[in-house]
Amino acid sequence: MEFKGKMKTANEIFNLSISRNAKPVEKLNDAYKKFMVRTMRRSKTVDDVRSFFYTGRHALGPQAKRTKPNHSSNAPLAIYKDTTSGDQIESNKSKPEFGSWLMLGGRAERNKENNALPGKWTAFKILLLF
Repeated sequence: MEFKGKMKTANEIFNLSISRNAKPVEKLNDAYKKFMVRTMRRSKTVDDVRSFFYTGRHALGPQAKRTKPNHSSNAPLAIYKDTTSGDQIESNKSKPEFGSWLMLGGRAERNKENNALPGKWTAFKILLLF
């Protein structure tokens, strides 16, 4: 229970086992004393961290000072300019690509996989085994 952070439950278990005279008694008492020492140490560190006046970054350490970039606030923004002209892109779009999804064909051609092909009904025979 202690490693799960359930100190109250662990303390109750120790007290219950001591009240029922669990054996070996010496070993149980030594374990309980060590448990109490650990909980006292842990509670002191938790109280220190939770104080209202705590301003440091305990887990991550002190935060490094950030250097300010050398950009001035009035500097213009850099704008990306494409080197290819728009005419080349438009000419590529106007040419249809055969065999691609752009050429879907008519509705009948698109739905051809759903049309059953007629065949002989007598081609398949059912074997009856008695």
